[in-house]
Amino acid sequence: MSALKRAVELQPDNPRYGYVYGIALNSVGKGKVAIAVLEKNYQRHPHDRQTLFALVTVHRGQGDNASAVRKRNLGRAFCALIVNLIDI
Repeated sequence: MSALKRAVELQPDNPRYGYVYGIALNSVGKGKVAIAVLEKNYQRHPHDRQTLFALVTVHRGQGDNASAVRKRNLGRAFCALIVNLIDI
């Protein structure tokens, strides 16, 4: 786990590291810490779909359905934007 945290610290511009670190934290029962890591990663990389959908999943797993729905709606809007850009 420390290696994942260090990867995020060394390469904060790589959204994959924050995503993987958040998922790993959640998988060992540290859901609240995972949400904090994923939220920070999402703020830094607002176009990273994996982080956004991980937030939906972890929020739902923590029983925070309101936050899960908000993130899901952001994901839907993001996907619609991509589809519209492809159609242009």
